[in-house]
Amino acid sequence: MKKLVTFAEYRVSPQNREQYLKRMASAKSEYPGMTLLESGDAPGLFVEVWRGAAKEALWRDIEPWIEGGREKMKVWRFFEVFDGQ
Repeated sequence: MKKLVTFAEYRVSPQNREQYLKRMASAKSEYPGMTLLESGDAPGLFVEVWRGAAKEALWRDIEPWIEGGREKMKVWRFFEVFDGQ
């Protein structure tokens, strides 16, 4: 069976950064299958990487801090072809 990997990309404004990061820190224990990345070239641009289906309940929690709201979030679902191991 192919493994699903989900990516979600969005921007968080500087004034919302602290609240957002606090919520995402608590999400680590709630959602151990998620990795959070921030762009080195564009601070405030975040990408969530989920092994399997993303937990959309988290997106409802963070939506107020996403610039442009959920409509501006980009989500991609990919099936793993191989993992390089």
